[in-house]
Amino acid sequence: MDILRAFGWTMLILGIYYVAMGILFCFPKNCARTVGRLEKTKGRKNVRIRDVGPKYRTVPHWTSFTYSYTVNGKTYKKSGSAAKSPKQLPYHPSVVYLKWMPRYAFVKGMTGFQRPVWGVVFIFEAILFLIITS
Repeated sequence: MDILRAFGWTMLILGIYYVAMGILFCFPKNCARTVGRLEKTKGRKNVRIRDVGPKYRTVPHWTSFTYSYTVNGKTYKKSGSAAKSPKQLPYHPSVVYLKWMPRYAFVKGMTGFQRPVWGVVFIFEAILFLIITS
């Protein structure tokens, strides 16, 4: 039971972290912008991804990408994936980063509110998990 409770506390801490990072990006005074550069892409065609529940759907193009951006002479990399072909990705996008922690960034137009949503889900699951194991 102690291992399960530790897992629940870990989920709770991770959820709070994701929500806090999402909230920090909502305030413009915490953020700065720079121009990123597309480093590499890897495209795949007709990829099956899991939809809601046990259903699958086929996406015509799925691309993994890596962008690099420079802040105060130091280069950082940001990777991700999108349901686009490699030719549809922007070559020089705007990268938004936290002023005091430049390694925390997102490519403008590539991500939405994924971190805060996952944070809320983790917090909800952790609370349920801790209630069940107590």
